[in-house]
Amino acid sequence: MNTGYLGDTTPKLGFGLMRLPMIGDEIDMEQTKAMVDTFMAKGFTYFDTAYVYINGKSEVAAREAIVKRYPRDSFTLATKLPLWDNIETEADMQRIFDESMERAGVEYFDYYLLHSMDKAKFEKADRIGAWDFLFKMKAQGKIKHCGFSFHDSAEMLDRILTEYPQLEAVQLQFNYVDYDDPAVQSRRCYEVCRKHGLTAAEADILSFLSHNPQFNTAGDICRLRRMQKGNVSRAVDDLCRRGLLCSRPDPVDGRRSYLYMTEQADPVLPDISELNERFFRALTDGFTREELELYHDMSRRLSENAARALERK
Repeated sequence: MNTGYLGDTTPKLGFGLMRLPMIGDEIDMEQTKAMVDTFMAKGFTYFDTAYVYINGKSEVAAREAIVKRYPRDSFTLATKLPLWDNIETEADMQRIFDESMERAGVEYFDYYLLHSMDKAKFEKADRIGAWDFLFKMKAQGKIKHCGFSFHDSAEMLDRILTEYPQLEAVQLQFNYVDYDDPAVQSRRCYEVCRKHGLTAAEADILSFLSHNPQFNTAGDICRLRRMQKGNVSRAVDDLCRRGLLCSRPDPVDGRRSYLYMTEQADPVLPDISELNERFFRALTDGFTREELELYHDMSRRLSENAARALERK
């Protein structure tokens, strides 16, 4: 739904450090360095490791083969936070994060991911505050982008990205031989990621403006869509950056700006409408006409009551 995405300029081959050449129980560092040099010489830059890979030795190998030997801005480094049974508190997560930074020898990670996300780990991440921990580390400048690696169904992926639209990266199990495999679902998961290149808030704002062009300020959107000011501000800024919206100041009141959709937004709107209609059909499957009319009436009345309650606050 958008023409660009995080990482669209990154060469499309990554270097995984889960399995490396070994000499006995130790990593063959000279061979690993030679592999890294070949990879970098070919113009590739993305390296992926994790706290648990090779019993913790993988992050050390990243330090020795990459971090110590190349300028920090010449490569991209991702690592992962495990949510195994012994990880239960913010202190546990902080300890692992600090250890990963020390092992890798970096002051920040380009990507920091929750490891091997599925339904059970998603529920645990919610319970122990793992998502908030990622956002906290990003706010401190210790990670540039936060996300997760993923091993579950397309429906589960859609749920995670819908509930946490601020997540920036998903690392998929994506093999061409699995492209349409009903268990791995590589194609469907990839399509979900591309669809979520436009967040739910951004799609909502575009849909609202397309149907209500007369209510075209951020304040109008907050008031009529019941959206928080910060969420609207971030979404509007991103839509303007992408060229889907433009903002024009009020000639009389410089504190107010009006929002207008650009021609670049036109191809996006049918996709948003289709997703909204498909979702509504799924929600109301089996409803009679009378039940749908009752639903619309109740929704209208609830919205009016909510508006009056907000005005009285």
